[in-house]
Amino acid sequence: MLIETGAPMKGIQHITRFKKQLHESYENIEQELLASHPNLSTSQIQTQLLLAFALDRIAGCPREEISTHITDGQHDEGIDAFYFNRGEKKVYVFQSKFIENPRHDPISETDSRAFIWGIHQLVRCTPDFTWENDALNYLKEEIYEALITDNVSFIPCLLSTSDNKVRDNSNTILNEGIKENLGDETELSYYNLSKLYELSSQYSGNNGVNIQIVLNGSRQVSDPYPAYYGWITGDTLSSLYKQHGQRLFSRNLRSGLGQTEVNQEIQNTIIDNPDHFWYFNNGVTIVANTIRRKMLHGHNSDVTELTLTDASIINGAQTTTTLGSLPSNEMITESLHILRCPVRLFEIPSEDEALLSQVTRYNNSQNGIGTRDFIALDPFQQQLRADLDADFAVSYLIRSGEPETSDNEETINLQEATLALVCCGSNVNYAVIAKRNISALWKDVNSTPYTDIFNTTTTTPLSLIKAVEAFRFVGTALKTLTCTDRDKGIQVHGNRLFEYYILHDIDIWDERIPRKEFMSKIKNIDLQHYFDIFVATITYLYTSDYRAPLFKNSTKCTHIIESLPDVTY
Repeated sequence: MLIETGAPMKGIQHITRFKKQLHESYENIEQELLASHPNLSTSQIQTQLLLAFALDRIAGCPREEISTHITDGQHDEGIDAFYFNRGEKKVYVFQSKFIENPRHDPISETDSRAFIWGIHQLVRCTPDFTWENDALNYLKEEIYEALITDNVSFIPCLLSTSDNKVRDNSNTILNEGIKENLGDETELSYYNLSKLYELSSQYSGNNGVNIQIVLNGSRQVSDPYPAYYGWITGDTLSSLYKQHGQRLFSRNLRSGLGQTEVNQEIQNTIIDNPDHFWYFNNGVTIVANTIRRKMLHGHNSDVTELTLTDASIINGAQTTTTLGSLPSNEMITESLHILRCPVRLFEIPSEDEALLSQVTRYNNSQNGIGTRDFIALDPFQQQLRADLDADFAVSYLIRSGEPETSDNEETINLQEATLALVCCGSNVNYAVIAKRNISALWKDVNSTPYTDIFNTTTTTPLSLIKAVEAFRFVGTALKTLTCTDRDKGIQVHGNRLFEYYILHDIDIWDERIPRKEFMSKIKNIDLQHYFDIFVATITYLYTSDYRAPLFKNSTKCTHIIESLPDVTY
């Protein structure tokens, strides 16, 4: 699905202003480009400055590296820019079209096919691959590093100064091609003129917006700074987003994050249980330079009209974006009217930048209670923790903030326990889910898959220890097994499936088999032999598949396991 923008249409005057901003903001980069490529046309310069803007503002590429990540030019394979953001584990791939008339089509069918072909080539890159494009060739090590890094997200982006939607034929080419090459979970991000202009305005300064809201259940704090709290209706928040877009988050550390799992849950609550929203959601926090209030319905009323200048939502961007991006229909309208969203509002003068920075940072650094925290309350997990300590002197770490991994034989954590039991279990789909999003395995302690993994009948302290020891041994050994550069992606991305392949038929449940005897069976397995078979099978079945999404596809992973010979213990 194409991620569309909901901003109003922009005109030629916005292109003119946007061009001016690009030239002013990236003057040094423009000089670099002209020095190395003196024959660039005006159109080519505009396109590359647009790419500089995208690398800077969207991908987070350091300014001193921007020039080397622009690949636009002869033999670019449809890839105009590439950047691997290692900190965020995000891979940005850009196709750019600077169009002087915003009413023209954003991208042709030919260019759409070129972009998909470029992505096809990109995900099959190895260190010995030679690109005809010098810039891509310079980046091939970075490209390969991204491909063999676990848990990365590919973000293909279309940049266009058109303000039209992508035509159906081009849209189909792009979306089908992206899913075929990058997996079903990957979507195209389309930055049209409205979105680009909005981003440029947002980043040209930290100016907020002037808004007016009706605060229900209003309460006030006067010292040391004026502040208000209460609730607003969902349609109020939705209207604010539709009117102001990303400018609402000018001082936030993050904007709306697209269709994430969290946002999907917010949307489900809005549609299915809008009256429960107050209980499920943390709400939003707003800072403003000034806040003026007007009591409605008399001085004893708790309904207050607030007028805010230079306002910004500093926490709650996901909530706001989700509410503002819902489709317009009668059911949604009614749900938004019913919905109550908690809200806090702080009046902080613009000159007090230090306080403003602190408020923003601290409001975005407090971790919410996640699924793992609720699992820690499960009586079975508590009993397992106590029994592991009493019977084996093993610490079982089940709360957030405790280590995610451990090499300590006397320590096991919840994530490691889950992965070990999944790989020693009988359901390959659970191994795929673990690769995709391990928290999905913990979603409900009263139903599957959680109750299949942590089975109160068979999961004992001893069976868990056996599973973890076996899992650790295979996982550690896998990293040392020999493979070619071309097969490195299988070694990295296919770790969970290989661990499942080796361990899923082994009996961890027989309490009569001591730990040492059990582990001796595991250590006698010729892992290199079975890994070679594993690689050969995958290469034969799915030669052209990019490895990361391959191992998140249940159907294909089941096919692989069914095609492999049994392991001899």
